[in-house]
Amino acid sequence: MIEKMKNLISKVNNDFDHIFSCLDDNVSFVGERNFDNAIDLYCYLDKIFMHNIKIELDEKSFKEIVNNDNICVIKGLFDINNKKYHLTITYDQKQEKIKHIHASLNQLNIFTQLHSIALLSYYLDENFTFNYFNDALLTLLGYTYDEFLKMSHNHAIEIVYEKDKESVVKGIHRSLSFGDSYQISYRIRKFDGSLLWVNEQGQKIIDEHGDALIFAYINDITSLMKKDRKLELQKQKYSMALKDNSITILEYDIKMDRMTIDIQEESKKKIYDHYFDYLSSSNSTVFKEDKQLLIDIFQLKIKGPVVYRECDKVTKQCVRKILDYEIIYDENNEAAIILATARDITNEWNDKIKLEERIYKDPLTQQLNLEGGKQKIESYLSNKDFNESCALLILDIDYFKTINDTYGHLFGNEVLVLYTECLNQAIENNDFVVRIGGDEFMILLVNKDIDKVIKIVEDICYSVRNLKFKNKPLTLTTSIGVFYLKEGNDPFELLFKNADYILYEVKKKGRNNYRVCTDLDAYHREKRKNEYRYSTLKERIQILLKEGKQYKVFELMGEYYHVNRIAIFKIEDDLTYFQENQWISSRAYESFNVKGKINHKDYDYMFLHKAKEIIYSNKQSPFSQKLTQDIEMGVALTVLLALVESTCFRGFISFTNYDTQREWSIKQRKELNELSYLICESLYK
Repeated sequence: MIEKMKNLISKVNNDFDHIFSCLDDNVSFVGERNFDNAIDLYCYLDKIFMHNIKIELDEKSFKEIVNNDNICVIKGLFDINNKKYHLTITYDQKQEKIKHIHASLNQLNIFTQLHSIALLSYYLDENFTFNYFNDALLTLLGYTYDEFLKMSHNHAIEIVYEKDKESVVKGIHRSLSFGDSYQISYRIRKFDGSLLWVNEQGQKIIDEHGDALIFAYINDITSLMKKDRKLELQKQKYSMALKDNSITILEYDIKMDRMTIDIQEESKKKIYDHYFDYLSSSNSTVFKEDKQLLIDIFQLKIKGPVVYRECDKVTKQCVRKILDYEIIYDENNEAAIILATARDITNEWNDKIKLEERIYKDPLTQQLNLEGGKQKIESYLSNKDFNESCALLILDIDYFKTINDTYGHLFGNEVLVLYTECLNQAIENNDFVVRIGGDEFMILLVNKDIDKVIKIVEDICYSVRNLKFKNKPLTLTTSIGVFYLKEGNDPFELLFKNADYILYEVKKKGRNNYRVCTDLDAYHREKRKNEYRYSTLKERIQILLKEGKQYKVFELMGEYYHVNRIAIFKIEDDLTYFQENQWISSRAYESFNVKGKINHKDYDYMFLHKAKEIIYSNKQSPFSQKLTQDIEMGVALTVLLALVESTCFRGFISFTNYDTQREWSIKQRKELNELSYLICESLYK
C-alpha cells in the first residue's frame, strides 16, 4: 500500500487529474487551508500547480500507521519549495478512495508559524484512550513525553479543561452522529497552569479490529478568543449606551482593582486605581452608609440592581442612582471585568415616595395606614434576627363615638391628631405608629425587653389622660392590648389577632387600662372556648327574645362576634326599605337610620339568590350603588348580610365591620345566619 501511495503522490506534478480521480467526493483536507469536498480541494490545488510548484517525496519517511480491510493510514514527509511537510493520508480500501489528507509543517519549521498545529489520534472509548500524539502537541502544552503521560494517564479526555470535558464529549458524539468529521473548541490546561483555547478538527475511521478511531489536529486559538472577548465587551458597552443615553457606564477591572467611569466618552473619562480605597475615603461622593453596598456588588457578593446615594458636587444635593452590571469572563472562564450602568433616578424616586405616601399614609395623622403598616411589619418580622424581641400594640380611644356625637367630627379629628402625637412622643427611633382606621391604632416596638415595653405603654396611658383641650372639659383615656414576642419570626396575622383579642379583654373590664400577653395561643384558645360557648349563647338569646329584651340580644351578639354594628333591613310590599341600627359598638363610627326604595334587580338578587348570606370586603357590591351605600352607611369595609326568607318578614340582618382583619370564619357565618333566623322569627311572627 505504501508503494501505491508513493506512486500516486509522485504523479501530482504530471498527472493531477489522476490524483483527483482517487479522491472521495467528501474528502477532507486539513492544512494551511481546510476543505470539505473534492471539488474545492481540486480547484485550490489546480491554481497552486499553475505556478509550477514541484513536490518531492522523502520515500524513506513513509510508514503505515493503520492497514486493515477497511482503511489504510500512511504517514510521511514531502517537500514543497524547500519546505518540509508532514503528510497523513487516510485511504478507504473498499472504495479505493482517499478520505482524508492532513498536511502540516515538519517540527523543524513549526515554531516559525503563527498558529501551532498538533496531531493526535485516540479511540472513541469512554476516556478517549490515546493511539498517537506528536511532539508538536507536547511543545504546544509545555510537557515532556513522560510528564504528558503522567498527567493524561494516556487518555485524551484528561488534557481537556475540567469544566469543558462534558461539553467536548457530547459535542464530538453529536457531530459524529451526522457524519465522520467534527470540529470543536475547548480549553486545555498547560504545564505552567495557564489555560489555552484550542480548536480541534478530526475524522473518524475504523481500524483493523473494528474499533472507532479519531485522527485530529489542534490549533491554538487563544489570541482569537481574546479578540472575541474584547469585541464582546465593546458590543455590550455599545448596547448599554444605546438603551439610555443618560446613563453612566463604568468598567471595573477585578484583578487590578481599577474603575473607569464614563468609558463611552473620552472627555469625561475618569480612572481610579485602588478603587476600593478611593470609595472608602472621604474623597468619594458616595454616601457613607452606601459605600459598603458598592464594595459588595463589585466584589460580586451581592447581585444587582442596587440603589445608592451620592452627593452632587455642584448642587450639594442627594442624588439617587440605580446600578446594575454584567460580568465579562476571561479565557479561563473567570470573572475579569464588571461592566456596570449607573442611572440617575432621583426624580423617579421622589415621585415614588410621594405616591407611596398617598397610598400607604393616613392623610389626617400622617402615619402609615393599615396596608402600609402591615407591609412594614411583615417585612420586619420575616427579616429580623430570630432572638430579637418585639411587641405589637393595638390601641383605641375610649368612647370616641361619644366624643364625635357630643363635639362633632372636626373636634374628633383634632383629638385624633393630638392622640397620635402622644403615641409618637412615647416611642423610640426604630418603632412606628400605624392608624388602622377610625380611632384604632397599632404600634410596633422593636428590640425591647418586656419591662421597657410596659414603661412605654404606661407613658402612653399617662400622656393621653393628661391631654388638655381648649374650652372642652374632656378627659381622654385609652385602652391597649399588647402582645410581646420574645423571639421568633411568627407572622403578622398571628401577632395581630392576639393583640386584638387582648384589647377586647381590656375593654370588657372597663377600658382605660392595658394588658400584656406573651402567649401565642391566647387567641386560638379563646376561639376554641367560643366553640363550646355557642350553644350557651344560643340558649341565652332565645331566653332574652322571649323576655322581649331585643337590644340585649344584639349587644350580646355584637360583643361575642366582635361586630361593629348590627342593623335590620326591612322591605315593605311597595319595595320601600328601612334600615334601623339595632346596636353600635363604642368603637364604631356613628351612623344614622336610612330609607329608600329598592329596585327589582336588587330585590331579585336578595331573595332569588341561592346563598343564605352575602359577604363583601373591599369588593364590588352585588347591589346598586345607592343600596350599597345605605347598607354600609358610608364607612364599613366588611359587610355580612344574613338573608331571611319568611312570609312574615322580608329583609335581612346586616352585620358590619370596619376592619378587614376581622372577617368571619365559615363557622361564625353559619352561626350568625342561624341566630338571624331566630331573631326574625321571634320579632316578626
